Amino acid sequence: MLSKHPGVSDALVGERVTGRMDRQAVITREGPPPPMLWAVIDETCCTARSGSPKITHDALLNVAEMSRLPNVTVQILPSGIHVGLQGSFIIAEMHGMSASVFVEDASDGRTADDAGTVNGLSVRFRYLQTEAMTPATFARFHTEGD
Repeated sequence: MLSKHPGVSDALVGERVTGRMDRQAVITREGPPPPMLWAVIDETCCTARSGSPKITHDALLNVAEMSRLPNVTVQILPSGIHVGLQGSFIIAEMHGMSASVFVEDASDGRTADDAGTVNGLSVRFRYLQTEAMTPATFARFHTEGD
């Protein structure tokens, strides 16, 4: 997706990919203890191609591998019409600090820490969690489909 932005150079794509990889490494670090990550992913993301078939395959394997970590929970939201289609967001919470959110949009996104935005997206995330398959249900569904 990064390479599809108009006027983006290969160098900038490489820089952004490196940044993403560095951020992902936080999830598997040994010390300090890694943060908890809870992701709700729309089912269509599991079937949409992102690059070559090999890139898509490797990305899905990475998500499956990460979901086995004790600090990571992945839920799949069945495709259809839901409030998650309005855009993706990340909620960051740290003990003793105010939560903040990152909301993706057409201009690459924005960060907010005002209580109204944080609370509204927290409610939306909990709603999406209730609509998504539990990790155990998804594991049974995936095993039965093999």
